[in-house]
Order: sequence, then C-alpha cells, then structure tokens
Amino acid sequence: MYLKSLACVLSSVVSVSIYAQTESKVSKNIDLFANLGFSYLNDIVEPIKTTDAGVELGFFGLYSLPSYKNVTPVIGGGLHSSAFRKKLSQSVNLPSVIQNVLKDPEFNISWASLEANAGVKINPVANLNLFALANLGYASNTKTTIEFSNIEIGSTSKNHYYYGATLIGTVPLTDTMSIGGSFTYNRHQMSSNKIFVEDLSFNQYTTSLVLQYSI
Repeated sequence: MYLKSLACVLSSVVSVSIYAQTESKVSKNIDLFANLGFSYLNDIVEPIKTTDAGVELGFFGLYSLPSYKNVTPVIGGGLHSSAFRKKLSQSVNLPSVIQNVLKDPEFNISWASLEANAGVKINPVANLNLFALANLGYASNTKTTIEFSNIEIGSTSKNHYYYGATLIGTVPLTDTMSIGGSFTYNRHQMSSNKIFVEDLSFNQYTTSLVLQYSI
C-alpha cells in the first residue's frame, strides 16, 4: 500500500513538472508595455526655435504574428501623453501687445494621443527581446499656451499628427515580466490658432524606462 501511494505521488510530481515545462515553452503572443521617460522637442518653427524638455507616459500593446526564424512581425497600438514647459527670452518675436506686458514668459505644450505601431520583434540571443517599430499617431487633445505675469493665453490646437520610429530592448525578470529601455523619434505637424504662427512642426526625441508584461 505504501509503495503504491509513493508511486502515485511520484507520478503526480512528474506530470506537474512536464506540464509546467510545456507551458513555459508556449510562445506568448501579446506583449503589454508601460513606459515613462524624458522627452525633448527641437526645430519648432519661429519664433520658438529652441529645445524644450518634458516627460512622456505611455501604455501600449503588441500582438505577435507567425514568426520566421528569430524574427516575429508585430502590430498594435496604445495611448501616449506628453507635456513640455520652456521659459522664453525677451527676444522672442511675440506680438507687440504681449511684449509690452511680458514678465517671465513660458511656453507650454501638452497632448494625449492614440498611436498605431507595426514592426518586428527580434531575439538575437537568449533572454533579450528587441522591438523595431514604426509609429503613426494622432493627438485630438493638444493644448499650447503662453504664460506671463499670471496671465495665460492659450488655444486647443487641431490636426496634430506625427510619425516616427521606436526601438525597444528588454530582458526578463520573470517568465512574464521584463524590464528595459526605449528610444523614440517622432516628427510632429499641427495647426494652432495663431498664438505664434498658424502651423507648428517639430521633432520629438524620447528616452524611456520600459516595463513589459507578456501573456
């Protein structure tokens, strides 16, 4: 009776072990990401041709398509939010009515956007995931303002879209969680209500900490 019970227990342990190993080898088709990072804008058209620093927060997901060797096509999208603030010099070419009352002026821009992604996932070595993505985004809620002497002049911009690329690298912490970093370049175009000029265009560079959850 004792030997029969022991054999039953050993059989159960082996079965659970085999099942766990099989499950760990099953490919995970969905990767969920959260990123938080520092972002920089430059090449904003005159009169704000300067560099602005800010922050970006993003949540997005990627779905893996059938792989070919170590390369896996991925598609997905998510939500991104950015905010920037920059002190302006008195030499900025603002309208004269504003120049007459300017005191410590600041330029602010912020937006929330929906972004679509497509690209590839590469596993060049064990325990390393690399993603190369193309980005296409639209920000329906973009706000630009000038603040001076406790007065704010602002507008909600329209037709704000952008395109660019993102590189992500992660290493696993557990079977489902990974950590890493990313670098993103996006080119933005948008229309304002003539606070400065009718159209704004600028480059955005973002370096982020990335958390990845695979299911």
